[in-house]
Amino acid sequence: MTNPQSPVEQLTRRIISDRRIFTYGKNEANRLIAPSEMESFRSWLLSGELSRAAGFLAKRAQALSPDPRSKKAVALAMRLSGSLTDYVVHLTRVCTILDDYGVLQCQLPAMDQYGTVVEREERTVVEHFFASKIQKADKPWHRDALRRLREHLDWGYQAGISARHLGFLVRKIDALIDFMEV
Repeated sequence: MTNPQSPVEQLTRRIISDRRIFTYGKNEANRLIAPSEMESFRSWLLSGELSRAAGFLAKRAQALSPDPRSKKAVALAMRLSGSLTDYVVHLTRVCTILDDYGVLQCQLPAMDQYGTVVEREERTVVEHFFASKIQKADKPWHRDALRRLREHLDWGYQAGISARHLGFLVRKIDALIDFMEV
């Protein structure tokens, strides 16, 4: 991500911050940094107080470790706290974009077909396609995530983002999880 004013960047931020599309799992089990803690954590990274940030992550890993659903979050916290100097640039960048941080799970179905339709078809066809897929989705979290994604796509169309860029983003949306992790 290079230009925070770019409509594509804004759309990407909106999508990755939407907790109906990306979640931290049941009971927020994989959230490492809550919104109330993010400002302090961000300031430690920016000011170079890496020992405080590493200590925070180690304490968080310790607090999460009894919960078996938090294995990925504990592993990420330990990996970050052990070698924070290697990840400080990436983590600073991620923390300036997001309100919270952890191991995300995508609530959307496989999106290749959706992205192809967005790239190749007119907006009205895309809207009809999404409406049809939302109605047919068998899992409630897929329906909710698809509805939210359709709202974000509407914003993207209004912001003037090309169908090609929107389609690519939709096809590769699950890869945004990789952006979060190190």
